[in-house]
Amino acid sequence: MNNDTRIPLPPRRWLLRIGVPVLILGATALLLLGTMWSSIMPARSVRTVSAIVRTVDTPIDAATSSTASSDAVVQAPGWVEPDPFGIYAGALTEGVVRDVLVLEGDAVTAGQPVAHLVDDDAKLALQQSEAEVVHLAADVAIAEAHLAQLPSRIKAASANRNVLADEVRRKTTLVDSGAVAAGPVKRLAMKLDAADAALEQLELEEQLLFAKFMDSQANLAAGEAARDEAALRLNRMTVVSPIDGVVIERLTSPGSVIQFGNGEHSSHIVHIYQPEKLQVRADVPLANAAMVSVGQPAEVVVDILPDQVFEGVVTRFVHRADLSKNTIEAKVRILEPSLLLKPDMLARVRILPAVNPETEQGMRRMPRTFAPQEAIDDGQIWIIESDNGAASGTARRRILTTGNTEHDGWVEVIDGLYPGDRVILDPDNLADGDRVISKGDDQ
Repeated sequence: MNNDTRIPLPPRRWLLRIGVPVLILGATALLLLGTMWSSIMPARSVRTVSAIVRTVDTPIDAATSSTASSDAVVQAPGWVEPDPFGIYAGALTEGVVRDVLVLEGDAVTAGQPVAHLVDDDAKLALQQSEAEVVHLAADVAIAEAHLAQLPSRIKAASANRNVLADEVRRKTTLVDSGAVAAGPVKRLAMKLDAADAALEQLELEEQLLFAKFMDSQANLAAGEAARDEAALRLNRMTVVSPIDGVVIERLTSPGSVIQFGNGEHSSHIVHIYQPEKLQVRADVPLANAAMVSVGQPAEVVVDILPDQVFEGVVTRFVHRADLSKNTIEAKVRILEPSLLLKPDMLARVRILPAVNPETEQGMRRMPRTFAPQEAIDDGQIWIIESDNGAASGTARRRILTTGNTEHDGWVEVIDGLYPGDRVILDPDNLADGDRVISKGDDQ
């Protein structure tokens, strides 16, 4: 078959085949050039100093109090919890739970029973101890009676011995004169020796009976202690609440075994809190922790009452930071909590500036940003703008609102500058957007 050479070729579109790729390559090159321009363009070296934070005393007036939330030093999330900590009603002896008498949300009073343990063995132990005390008390009474008889017996033996001694003494003189035979006198002397031995035996028996009496008394005291211990164990079979409060959580159920050392809550029956004593465990960012101290006032808002603001105060810090969240816990006491507040409710805390007790009443200590006076020109200042906090970046001009406080050449800045901003000290001939690099912060 012959090819028909008369069929026309399709038109060649040079613009689509060459122009479009060239346009794409050019746009890409311009984009790369624009991206790298800040790195290619030489940066001007400037002197800088970081803006600092100082606390100043400002008057508290109606305007300040009405906008207290906007003056918050730190805002932090948190959770409601008992203040200063939750309290557990725990068993004071081991055993098996027979009854749990309260449930979650029940109000309890101090001394109110919250659970009973199986007490059959405790009752038997108390009965046995009481019987043992009766037996030991009888032993003491018998020993005391025997000991009470000895003084009269010793007195009679002593008198008999004295009579014999007197008779032997008188008749011995008569033997020398021949008035009395020697035989009867010798027999009297032998009786005197026997009387001395009997008297010594009675005195020794007195010592032995006294020791037995003391031993019986010691055994009785030990028996009474064992009886009291059995009575205490029986009494502890009833678990009571240590405080007036509300049950947060029931931690056991009938049939559970109470065994000490078998876990954190091995002996706990219920978890209790006092509704009038609540606090917020607030996660304060580490970057703001230096601006918060014990005693600062605070405001607390919870989701259940979003329109109600509770007054609070910072009471203490947990002296261990959370590296995973980059925070540190602060405890904020709620001064007048509502009965609707419950432990573990989410809360938001606004920590307010502290009132300075060393100044006049009605003054509040607030953190303010300060900038060097030499860097401020007609209410304006130059800073290095950098996304990653590097020493190099773009020069930017800021308009400031300054306050009335000056200290060692530093001026209070109310708006327009933030702590840590790098302030340019020699902005001569700078244009907004110029690339600059810091020589290092001046001290």
